[in-house]
Amino acid sequence: MEDPLASEPTWLSLYLRAYGDSLDAATPILIMMMLMWAVFVGAPLLAILLFPVLFFGGVVVLARIRRIPPNMYLGSRYLLMFMILVLGITGAHFFAQVFMWTRDYTVEQLLFIGLFATEPYFFWKAVKTDPGTLSEKDAKTPVQNEVESSASKYCTTCRIDRPIRAKHCGFCGRCIVRFDHHCPLIYNCVGESNQAYFLAFLTIGFAGQLIYLHLCVLSWLRSVGYSSSSNWLLALSDLVPAFRTARAKFSMAVFWSVFHTLASPALCMLWLRQCTCMLANITTNEMVNWYRYPYLHDKQGGFLNVFDGGVGHNVKDFLSDTHIDWDARWLTFQGSNAHHSSSWTELVVRHVWLSRRPHT
Repeated sequence: MEDPLASEPTWLSLYLRAYGDSLDAATPILIMMMLMWAVFVGAPLLAILLFPVLFFGGVVVLARIRRIPPNMYLGSRYLLMFMILVLGITGAHFFAQVFMWTRDYTVEQLLFIGLFATEPYFFWKAVKTDPGTLSEKDAKTPVQNEVESSASKYCTTCRIDRPIRAKHCGFCGRCIVRFDHHCPLIYNCVGESNQAYFLAFLTIGFAGQLIYLHLCVLSWLRSVGYSSSSNWLLALSDLVPAFRTARAKFSMAVFWSVFHTLASPALCMLWLRQCTCMLANITTNEMVNWYRYPYLHDKQGGFLNVFDGGVGHNVKDFLSDTHIDWDARWLTFQGSNAHHSSSWTELVVRHVWLSRRPHT
């Protein structure tokens, strides 16, 4: 039977093919089962080496089966399912093994349990909350129509005038208010309505990961004879011999220790970037594509973020549960001819996160 989407090779139709036969959700389960088998037979390092091979290999194989570009799977439920599996197995491992070997670390255990109990709520809210989808009823107001030199554009796909800071997501096939980015980890866009949930999920996840790493490494150190709890630095000299012994006796702890150690820098960078977006009142999309948006330009064509009203005001805007009329705010700034002074948050954006203008 001919695929009904074959006659319509658009970005959205290709993306929808990633859900054929639920392979994007089933494949991560199969891959994780293979990795856990390698761990249970005492080969945690083999599992670590196999993870990137199976992860990217699964994307390539699925893309070939469905005849779509591999990047379509990276925006589907593929990464979301991996995230759910990692969170679930990590929590199960903590209660089944790590908890027993670190019972005298009561404060750290209680902190991890509290974080682990609340993380699913913010994760689910980030996944299921509409990020701020624009519809025909959200047509630009007369005030917004006066913003002639801004980046407000007519979206030919959604057939709607996009206000400032909104952008069409090619993966979701919709326009999002204050679009930040499409995040495959939550199988959703990050926008005005779910950005606070997403940042809370990252904050709790990163804090929990650090505590888990501390307790997990300590547990397999103790499993091979290390018992001191007074000086953590003393354990550093025992890591290599303990690691060799624990590979067979405590392979699950070794696997997750290495896995989360390798994953933590990426999670830290994502968390720092989202914190910067909140404190500076800017989005990831704007930091990457600022040169495309006239409302982010000064008179010389350089970068200027007129929405940065100071940390306190920016945080209030970020956490607000009411829609903010960014067009009216930009128009007010233009009409006042006010001088915008650079804050420390804008300096951080300029020198750390801002992309360079491409050569034309």
